[in-house]
Amino acid sequence: MRSLAPFCVALALFAGCGPAALAAGRDAEALLDALPERVESQSVPVRRISLVLWYLDYDEVLVGSAEGPARLSGEWDLDLGNRAGSLRCIGSARNRVVPPQAVEGERCDGVSGDAVLSCSDGRTIRLRIDREEHCLAATGRGRDSAGNPVRALLGGSRARLEALVTGVLAETAGRPLLASAAASRAATAPRGVRSGTAFFISTDGYLVTADHAVARAQRVEVRLDDGDRLEAEIVARDPDHDLALLRVEAIGAPLELRSEHQLAPGEQVFAIGYPARTTGVSAERVRAGRVTGLQARTRERRFVEMDAPIEPGFSGGPLLDSTGDVVGVVTSMGEPRGAPIAERGAPVGGHFALVSDLVHRFLEEHVGAPPRLRAQPGSPRAPADLAREAQVSVVRVVAQ
Repeated sequence: MRSLAPFCVALALFAGCGPAALAAGRDAEALLDALPERVESQSVPVRRISLVLWYLDYDEVLVGSAEGPARLSGEWDLDLGNRAGSLRCIGSARNRVVPPQAVEGERCDGVSGDAVLSCSDGRTIRLRIDREEHCLAATGRGRDSAGNPVRALLGGSRARLEALVTGVLAETAGRPLLASAAASRAATAPRGVRSGTAFFISTDGYLVTADHAVARAQRVEVRLDDGDRLEAEIVARDPDHDLALLRVEAIGAPLELRSEHQLAPGEQVFAIGYPARTTGVSAERVRAGRVTGLQARTRERRFVEMDAPIEPGFSGGPLLDSTGDVVGVVTSMGEPRGAPIAERGAPVGGHFALVSDLVHRFLEEHVGAPPRLRAQPGSPRAPADLAREAQVSVVRVVAQ
């Protein structure tokens, strides 16, 4: 058994070297022991390098190997599993882009490709792989079939792998365990025709809505305030935060986002949405209320609690402050309703919106020029003016 001292050095940036750090160090040793020895001799026709994959929002790290031919073209076999032995993923990776200046074994920066992994619990993981200048090292980023973000490191020095694994384990300690793919599918199973709300965040047709309003849909339609009906593309999903990004062929009037940091209980807010058809009302509604609290179940899940009387169909709609900026996206009415947010730890008993800071981070990953995130509130405006201007920014979403 190796000394834990080297791991404590790596953990200093994350958790010090107390009991949690030592536990993470022991877990890291177990994972690192499962990594293969690197084979990188130019005379060997097949190379084998270490592979580490981890979830950003869950306490889950997988390790294994990538094995493939000693050339820029060709397919690499991937095989990795978690520390509990309850999840194994296998798949392959292939380079798709090889710039002219790339020289196998000498320079590989600019070489990129993709990887697909099939896991024992039914989930699929897709990664974009970017090789580093040293040809036996690469980084990966992507999502699994439930929309959960993942990152990966292929190859690299043993010291780099040790620091990475130990640091990731320390940082993710205390986060929820990864749900099975079956549970993820059940949470997003088809439920016939669903109605929600979305709002434009750019002039070129990007909209934000709630993931549970469009999950597993075969077709998504956006209905504009002028009566036009447009088919929407689901660009990205984040089921863990109940967010989805849509795009339509239309010029939108975008709303701006405001950070949560200056938001305080008692501040007036307005929830805007389209009640579901079951209410017999199709027109947009504005519900005024006040912030009753800010809830942070974890660093990754922060909610604005409000007393605005929202209705079914408001999910995905904006929560505006008195200046017209978005301070949250409506995600829960505090009812079980079978929605994944309630099952994943959102507060219950009131009406809630995911804070705009997390929405902005989601957009940074998927939109080339995300909307600006205001740090300070602007000048208050009359509620009637807010409602009138929101008509061109907020739309109904119908998913089938």
